Amino acid sequence: MLPIATTIASTVLVAAFAARHFASARWGAVAAALFATMPVVWLAVRGGATQVVLLPFILATLCFFDLFYRGEKWTWLLLAGGAAAMMLYVHLAGFVMAPVYLAVGALVLLPRRDRIVAIGALAGGFALVASPWAIRWLRDPGLLREAINAYGLYDADRFNLLQGMREMTSWTGLTVRSEMYWDSFNPAVLFLGTGNFAHSLIGSKVFLLPFALPLALGLAGYVLHPRGPIDKLVLWSFVAAPLAAALIAQPTPPRLILLAPAAAIIATRGCFPVLARLAPLLRRPRRQ
Repeated sequence: MLPIATTIASTVLVAAFAARHFASARWGAVAAALFATMPVVWLAVRGGATQVVLLPFILATLCFFDLFYRGEKWTWLLLAGGAAAMMLYVHLAGFVMAPVYLAVGALVLLPRRDRIVAIGALAGGFALVASPWAIRWLRDPGLLREAINAYGLYDADRFNLLQGMREMTSWTGLTVRSEMYWDSFNPAVLFLGTGNFAHSLIGSKVFLLPFALPLALGLAGYVLHPRGPIDKLVLWSFVAAPLAAALIAQPTPPRLILLAPAAAIIATRGCFPVLARLAPLLRRPRRQ
């Protein structure tokens, strides 16, 4: 039941964020439809992508940032930091993604004149929510050792944390993880399945093949014509999504579920030029 409830909540939040982001309830519905038809989302519904539990908190972070930039109330940044920190409690991947989203938020806030206060509010909300988690892990070092061994980061029974970090940041470790990161954006991984040619076209476990066009157009729009800080936040969210999978060198389709929310929003923007070209064809001719 948890994967289903989490997926439904994520779909609603995608629609809510996109409706505000694009100033249109219709585009919010388009974003929700794109999200809900992703094979990786259906994989999550069936319990095959456990990281789906992180999505509501990722989307809540985006929504709180949007509210902040609309009203300039520091409370929204506190809540954004708190939403990011909640990822620490629901999945081990949150150990990576929670501080990543804190860093992404700080990066977006950096150009502001009041950046010290803004980043302080974001970090304050994060620290407030993360404190019980940090205290628990500091009191029981065995939890960290178990998590490291579970994900195969290094042999925590042989190496201490410093030695393990050296192992992970060695030339070999960084090379493997960087290759895994870029493979997460490989079109063959995202849009094609395995097997023969016909099956590969319809057997994708991440995104449907027709999704490639609006995603590419949307990415071009966000990169070349950003409209404000929220556009940058969405883009950075997409870029940062595979970091947890790359860290454990396993960018498998279930672990790429974190790409789904930002991809749906970006692809929605990519639908703008497509629908603009189709609109004249869909209009009924006027009666003479």
